[in-house]
This record gives sequence, structure tokens and C-alpha cells, in this order.
Amino acid sequence: MKELERNFREPEESFFFDQLFVECVETEADASGWATLSEIVDLGVTEAQQYEDELTGETDNPPQAFEDLTSYGQSVQEYLKEEIRSRILPGKYSERYRTSQLPDEGIVDVRFTRDVDELSQGERELLATSVEQNHRYEPSLIDEVENGHEHLDSLIAQGYLRRVEDDGSRYVMLEEDVIECAVVGEETPIFYAPNEENFITTLKTELKDGGGGLVEFTATPEDRASFSHPHFNLTAQQITTSDPMMLLARAYYGETDREERRELEYQFRQGRYPHFLSSGPAMELGVDIGDLNTLLLYGTPPNANSYLQRIGRAGRESGNSLVHSVSQRNPIDYYYHEHPEELIASDPQQVPLNEVNLEVLHQSLTWAILDWIATTRWIPWRMDQSGLDELVVYRDESSDRSEPRPNDILRFTEILSSSNFQLQSQGEDAPLEALRTVIDENTDEVQKWLRDLIAFGVCTDCGRKHTDGYNGECQRDGCDGTVESILDKHSNLAEGVLSGADDRLGFEEAIIDLYNDQWSDIDGDLEDIDDELSDVRREERRTRDRDEKLELRERKNQLRRRADQLDDYLRRLEDMDFGQYLNRESPAAFGLRSVGDSVEVVE
Repeated sequence: MKELERNFREPEESFFFDQLFVECVETEADASGWATLSEIVDLGVTEAQQYEDELTGETDNPPQAFEDLTSYGQSVQEYLKEEIRSRILPGKYSERYRTSQLPDEGIVDVRFTRDVDELSQGERELLATSVEQNHRYEPSLIDEVENGHEHLDSLIAQGYLRRVEDDGSRYVMLEEDVIECAVVGEETPIFYAPNEENFITTLKTELKDGGGGLVEFTATPEDRASFSHPHFNLTAQQITTSDPMMLLARAYYGETDREERRELEYQFRQGRYPHFLSSGPAMELGVDIGDLNTLLLYGTPPNANSYLQRIGRAGRESGNSLVHSVSQRNPIDYYYHEHPEELIASDPQQVPLNEVNLEVLHQSLTWAILDWIATTRWIPWRMDQSGLDELVVYRDESSDRSEPRPNDILRFTEILSSSNFQLQSQGEDAPLEALRTVIDENTDEVQKWLRDLIAFGVCTDCGRKHTDGYNGECQRDGCDGTVESILDKHSNLAEGVLSGADDRLGFEEAIIDLYNDQWSDIDGDLEDIDDELSDVRREERRTRDRDEKLELRERKNQLRRRADQLDDYLRRLEDMDFGQYLNRESPAAFGLRSVGDSVEVVE
């Protein structure tokens, strides 16, 4: 899903900034058709931010169309500036090297605003090298030309170049006021080399001889948007058929936070953004996504039910839909590619559930422990409002449910709706320690409760249940199966649910300790990242190899981004409701559990 989302998003980003750049050139161009790069960059940043505001509309949820694309420590405004510059100048932008620009496609021409013939030969050589890679590491740049340092200082003094500081190192960039751009046309042609079949900008011919055989190329992007044009160009078609627009993609999957999922559903249903939603089984059931009419299925779903659920997402309002299926390279997809009518005409299938499967029983009995506590004990959870934050506290001992209900205690549903920040702590007075204490004090009684729940027999053939103690033939007519005692078959199940067994977590690990164990693991990862960062910094200070320094800086950025991601994940876990957290993280599949405010005991 993430790969599909990325495959959709990245071309959209590229086309958006191509469109934006050309539109800004046409808007800022003077009577001769030229506009300086500084004017184009300023207008482009303004237009991009305005576009995001339009996507936001009247909601309070901006799409963060650009914020998610920035590199570590980079502002949205700087990211936008670099993306716009990268449309005409090769170099390193937002931690990525760009080599293909609009001039290479013959859409935009570039030239200097000054007469570079006045520069010395060495200055011209250094300037040409800077043009070939903007944002160049200064020591590497001056090594390219004899007396490079002297020429660099001169070009900076004349306003052609400027130094920038980046993570303690110096880089060199072209000044944007000395460069101007024009959309290619009759009055603003670009040069074309027929033998090499490539385009040469005016700027390059000003700095060095462009070679013989160059001809003027005057075809406009509008001309080249036609398939019949000998120089048809996809970018030209894209920028001339619509205003600058970046279709946003998002991934929607089972592990997506509930709050984020609901926000995605709302925005997608409103038709504002995202425009492409990549999902899987998470979108099969219970999601209203409005007037969606088009689906792209990547691969054949594992069964007919999944297929029907997924295609059923489209056409719910109009009654019409378009479903395009892309087959993967596996036998099932090959088969249905040849026989699509079998899948399309398939009927829903019943979904069997083996209630006495060991994994199902283990999860069911984990929930049953909460039922036992709810039917036998009052847990004195209360909300403490004495501080700046409301926190759940546990200070008194639990009491038997036969006694009157204590005042102001929280119901279990209120515990589930409390955030992890309010609920989770460590120590004997931690709120969830109440569950551990109750179980420790009543282990034998809890085990008896669990064993009573599985005190029945099941036919090995048809699955019919029988009373405990009956081990003969199945009593269902026509069935020749034998009855097997679940309690005998899984004699240690009750103990395993409490303390864990094999690779299945016990109740304490799956419910009580889950959050703190996960928090400790993530905190340990953060400490490891800090240690590695220290090692990388030491290596960076020691080495004198430029390429190694660049690699180490990139590694630092990667580690910082990873630390930021883990910190953000911890914050989201803190803000998550306990019930939502169990639903997402607990191996006990807590999301399948129905929880009410009251418990009825039936004799």
C-alpha cells in the first residue's frame, strides 16, 4: 500500500512543480518574455502555499501537502524554494540530487541577465562548473579550476554566486537575480542539437561554445502537447492541460491511528483530499467513502468475499462504478486474468470460525478474565483533577462486588476511553496494577472460572458442542464423529492465559504491561540512536575525506529523522485511548471485543 501511495505521489509532485514553474514564468515575464529566477521563486512559494490553503477550505485540517516532503530540519518555505530552483538548475536539493530539468526537455530557456563576456576565462570556467551543479561543496568546486578560490571570491563580489552554510559546511549557489527564464516560443527560442537530439540553453552557449550545428527551436509547450507533433512531450502536455494541481495520495491500513483514519475518511468523502487512497483489507468493511466511483485493484484479493467487499466500496451512491484490476505474477492472478467472469460472478461465502482453535480460545479467555473482574470486584479507579492534567489514580483497595458501589469510581468503559498519558504509569499505585493485584490474590478462583468456560466437548467432525464429561459418538443425526473434551485437550490453557504459554502472551503481558514494555523498547531504541549519533559525529570530526564526510552527514540526518519518528510515535501512543491502543497493539485482538457499561450474570 505504501509503495502504491508513493508511486502515485512522486510523479504528482514532479508535475505540480513543473506546472507551477511555467505558470510563474508566464506571469512574471516582461514584454520580451523573460523573468528573473528570484521573481519566479518568490511567486512560486506564494502560489504553492495558496494552493494548500484552497485544499484546506473551511476545515481545520490542512493536508500538509508539502510538510511531509521536507528533509530533516527544513522549513516548508525552503523546501518550496529548492523545488522551484531544481526545475532549471541541476544540483542537490532537499537531500536529493536532481539532473533532469525543464530546459533539458526544451520547455524553458535560461540565460544570464548580464554580459558574461566581461568575466575572465577562469571566472567563466568556475561559473560554468557551478551551473552544472548548483549547491556545490565549496572545497570541491574550487579544486575544479586553477586559482579557484580567487575566482570564487571575485564572482561572489560581482553578484553571480553566493556562499551558504549547511550543517557546518560551505556550499556555493548561483544568485537568482543574475538568471532569467522564458517559456520557449517564437520570440524566446532555445537551441537544439539535431545530431545529439538534445536541447542547449542560451546560458550554456554564453559560457562555452555550444558546438556546431545548433538550430533554434521555437515549438511552444502547447504545440508539443499534441501526440501528432514530432517533438511531443508528456511534460508539455501536462502543463498545458490544467492549472498547477498536485493530487495527494495517502495510505489507509489497519495500523493507521483511529483518529487519522477517521480524518482520512472524512476528507476523502468530502472530495477535497486525498485524491488517491491506497488501502487493503482495512477498507473492506464499515467505511463510508461517499461518491467514490473508481477503484484500482492491485492483485487479486485472497477470496471472493474480499473481492466483493473491495469492489463494493465504489458506486455506493451512483450505482455505477469502474473497477480496473491489475494482475500480479502468481498462479491465482494468472487464472483470474484468463477467467475474470468467475470472480465477477462469484457469490459471498460463509466464513467459518473454529471456536475451539487454541489461538481463538486463548484470546477469548484473556477477555474472560476482564469479565470475571467486572462481575466480582469494584476497582477503585478515580479521576484526579488536582493537577494541571486529569489523571486516573488507584489508591484504595478493590472490594467485593457484593458490597455497595464506592462513590466516584470509574467504569471500565471510562478506563478504555482514557488516554495512555492519563492511565499509564509504573509502580504499585499505577492504575492497571489494580488488575494484577486482583488476579494475584484470586488466582485459583480465576483459573476455575476459565476452566468452567471450556468445560464442554466438541465433535471432531461437525463441531457440535456437547456437555462436559460426554466422550462418545456425536449426537447429531448423520454424523459419525467422536466427541473430544476441550478441557482435557487443553488442560493447561487456563494457566497459560494467566502466565503465558509458548509464543502466546499471558494476560499481564497482553493487557497490563503492554504499553510500558513497548515504551521501554522504543526508549531503548532512542538511546541506541543517541549512541550511534555520537559515534558518527566523532568519525566526521576525524575524517578528512570529503566524500566520507558527506556520507556521515547523510547518516546523521537519517538517524535524526529516525529519532524524530520514534519521538512522534511515542507522543501518539501517549495521546491514544487505552481501548484504541489495545485494539491496535494487543495480541488479544481486543478490537473484536464488545464492551458495555454493565455486566449481567445469568445462572
